[in-house]
Amino acid sequence: MSLPPCQSDDDCSMMIGTGAVCVFDPGCSPGQGRCVRSPLTVCSTYTGDIAHDYCGCDGQTFQVGVPGSKNFPDRPYAHLGACP
Repeated sequence: MSLPPCQSDDDCSMMIGTGAVCVFDPGCSPGQGRCVRSPLTVCSTYTGDIAHDYCGCDGQTFQVGVPGSKNFPDRPYAHLGACP
């Protein structure tokens, strides 16, 4: 089954229902995400309960898996790891 493409959590809520989230794949062009039904599955899949740095397409480093953040890449990113 193919996961629907998205640009935000709202896209996923409209397509597949409440609680679905938009998880971004690496790459800034076109900066595509995929809808996932369960944020709990995403957490273990993407972070393994460990904080990770991601280099956003805006050149700013962001973290996932830390208090106050989502546990998955919820915006387009260039690569895993801090920006240079």
